[in-house]
Order: sequence, then structure tokens, then C-alpha cells
Amino acid sequence: MSFMPNGDNATILTGQLYGRKPIEARASALGLTRTFSYEPTVEEVELRNNNTGADVLVKTRTTTVGANVTVVLDEFTARNLAMKLLADTVELTQAAESGLIISESNIVPGQITKLAGKRATNVSIQDDLSEDLVEGTHYRLDAKTGYVLWLPAAPTSASGTYDLAEITAGDNMTTLDLLKRTQGTEIILTCIPTNDGPQALVEEVLVSLSPSGATDFIAQDAEFQTIELEGKALYNHNNTAAPFGIVTHISG
Repeated sequence: MSFMPNGDNATILTGQLYGRKPIEARASALGLTRTFSYEPTVEEVELRNNNTGADVLVKTRTTTVGANVTVVLDEFTARNLAMKLLADTVELTQAAESGLIISESNIVPGQITKLAGKRATNVSIQDDLSEDLVEGTHYRLDAKTGYVLWLPAAPTSASGTYDLAEITAGDNMTTLDLLKRTQGTEIILTCIPTNDGPQALVEEVLVSLSPSGATDFIAQDAEFQTIELEGKALYNHNNTAAPFGIVTHISG
């Protein structure tokens, strides 16, 4: 090891962040990550005594060892969003169905009707005189989400049929059940460096993450949505050799 100044040791740290829940065998990518920071927090108590006429520091004892962790993710994935919304995730699947019925009365323009599933197809809607309603004139269909918006030309009553396409695990759709994990998310983080020059490989850091700030579901004047999380590093009883994780300095 040399202690001579060396400009080559200056660095801008970048990396790929991965995470796994303690029950999972392997970590998965958390996607593009803007920030992963680790701030040690060591709390001490001090014993002071003034028998000599002035307070002197006699002893310090460490009472708490930990770290504050901040993560800012750039990708709006279901897993990242679940951590931000304290949600449980459920894989969304749907069997294909045909000939489902839609029957609405007392329709007011601007209202929406929720269909029985997502990815609606073959929608056919008529008024009370069995005249076909025209999409874009009487109603607007959002097939992907399964909603019908009634437009100003819509009749007060309408009925018809529609089909639903199959949704499988391969379609990668997820339902988030909000505020089911109010204790936050425990996750083990690994950061593999990608920068030039000296690098820091961070491995097996167990953290409890909670939301930081609000999640904007509509923000037309904002920049790209980020997922901001913060929390505490935890003592990992399953890794007694390095319970708070390990960082390896890799020379450039």
C-alpha cells in the first residue's frame, strides 16, 4: 500500500444495484439506479467527571452501530413501485373469456364503466333501439385497462358484449395491494461497480427500506419518475462474519 498522492485514485462511482429478499436465493437487478448511499451512524454515551474542578471526559461507550441508507431508482418496475407504496405484489393472470355482458343505465357523459378484466376485445354496444354505438362518438374504450368512457353523444342506457384476452405470467403484469407492508421492505443489496478507476464492490448489505417522499401518478411538468427510498442498515444474523455487509476496494 502506498500513501503517495495519486490523481488516478480520484473517481466517480457508478454501479449496478441488485437486491434480494432474505427468503430469496438470488438477487435481481433493481434497474437503472441514480443513488445508493450508505451513511454510518455510531452513537456513543460519554462519562464526564468534575472532581478536579472542571468537567473532563473519562470514557466513551458505543451504544448503537448502524447506517442510514438512501436509494433512488430510475425504473418504474412493479417491484420497485411496491417498495415505494408499501405494497404486496400479486401476479396478474386472466383466463380468456367471450360473450361477457355489459349493461348500463342512467349513463352520464364523463362517467366510466369498469369491465370484468383487462385487454378487452370485440366490444359491441347498442342503445335501447338496438342501434350500434360508435367508438369515438358514443364511447371511448381503453382496452388495455378494461374501462369504457362515455362521451357526450352516449345514450342514457346501453348494453352489449365483449371478450377478454388471456393474460399469462409471461405478460409480466402485477397487481399491487397498497399499504400492506407498513413495516417497510427488508432487502439485501449488492452493488457491482461499473466506473473507471478505483471501484467499491458492496455486498450483502441488509437494509429496511421505506418510502421517501410522495409518488406522483400524474406529474405532467415533472421529469422522469423516480422511486426514492430510505432506511436503516440491519444486523444480519445469517452472516455473522460480516453482519453489516462488506465493501471491497478494487484498484483501478
